[in-house]
Amino acid sequence: QEKRVIEGNGITVHGNVYGEIVSRGGMVRLRATLVGGSIHNKRGDIQVDGGLFDCDGCVFEGATGDYAGALYLADVTAPLLARIANSTFTGNTALSGGGAIRVAPAIYINRTVQIVNTTIAGNSTQGYGGGILLADGLNVSIQSSTIVGNVANSELSGGERGGGIALVMAGDPVPPAVDNSIV
Repeated sequence: QEKRVIEGNGITVHGNVYGEIVSRGGMVRLRATLVGGSIHNKRGDIQVDGGLFDCDGCVFEGATGDYAGALYLADVTAPLLARIANSTFTGNTALSGGGAIRVAPAIYINRTVQIVNTTIAGNSTQGYGGGILLADGLNVSIQSSTIVGNVANSELSGGERGGGIALVMAGDPVPPAVDNSIV
């Protein structure tokens, strides 16, 4: 497949992407698979609704979003395999949780998230999870990564709630597998 560049404001993609998505603002919503490409959003979060999301060497910096500062792995009914490697999340802000990354709960489906050799630092939220907000039913592994200097200041919960990683669980909690990382 030929690599293409999709550019604009507030982009929603329904087909597979073999190239680059560049947004000048608003939300970028991916409802398919990103392979061998990248997404850049100057002002806003990136929402992935299932499929395969492979982000290697991505930089998420200074974005602000409602549900996540930089990356929202959303749709609770779609299978998801997300791999984030050799990437950086810095200075992102979320209004409701997940200063850098928010992963929605899995309901009767397989949702796997791998974070490898990635730095998540200096992100913030007024909700839970200054760095990462994780919900029920997920298979999450964090390897050789640094998650530091993130702030979660939830007034509704009485203050700080998961500066680095917050787990919001309704059932039996399944914490992420963290290996060789600084949190």
